Amino acid sequence: MLGIIQGISEILPISSSAHLIIFSNMLNIPQDDLTLEVFLHLASLIAVLFFMRKNIKKMITGSYMYIIKKEKQYYHEFMLLLNMIISTLPIVIVTIILGKYVDFISSNIILIGFLLIINGILITAYKGKEKKQEVTLKDALVIGLFQCIGILPGISRSGSCLLGGKNREIEKGVVAEYAFLLFIPAALGATILKIKNITKLIYSKELIMYIIVFMVTGIVTYLSLCLLLKIIKKGKMEIFSIYCILIGLMIVIFNL
Repeated sequence: MLGIIQGISEILPISSSAHLIIFSNMLNIPQDDLTLEVFLHLASLIAVLFFMRKNIKKMITGSYMYIIKKEKQYYHEFMLLLNMIISTLPIVIVTIILGKYVDFISSNIILIGFLLIINGILITAYKGKEKKQEVTLKDALVIGLFQCIGILPGISRSGSCLLGGKNREIEKGVVAEYAFLLFIPAALGATILKIKNITKLIYSKELIMYIIVFMVTGIVTYLSLCLLLKIIKKGKMEIFSIYCILIGLMIVIFNL
């Protein structure tokens, strides 16, 4: 169940961290066992890498050709890599500074409920003009700042990136793929920070179970990527807004 939940909620703008905490409480999984969350993020990362493999290969190859070979026709590929770095720096800084406060929120189910409601309201702001077909350096910084909101359990990271892209009037398909790419450094960072915990899972007696969970998470993440890209291009984001608000209200009411 957690593998399916992670695969769906990591990509769809409904907050994976909030859903893992909520369902872990429902399934009576101790909070200490949420090291599993990082393991699930790694599975989602591999799915995103596979889904975006052509874009990633083009970006890395092009950046190499531009930097090392000085071939100017690969300027756009190099700028994409630079944009990703600029977008990632703010969330790294904010996570270091506010990490302990995020842990506090993670332990408060009512706060998570309120944040889900806020997430649902933010999703309704996704509609807007779409003038740009590329992400500029300024766009990258703005999207990176919006992404920082996504460190809060209950606020979607992918949704925050989409909102930042909307603020900069970028075409929704372009910003969606850019948001998928930004998941890569975010998930890599979380994996590196918790690598010791992941090693413990690998050497545990329940290794077979973790392998199954890993595979389920990866498959569902990939399918969610395909689904979200279609939904974004059709402009049907309201369904996520309604869902988050309803779930948030239910959590707040039942836990008061």
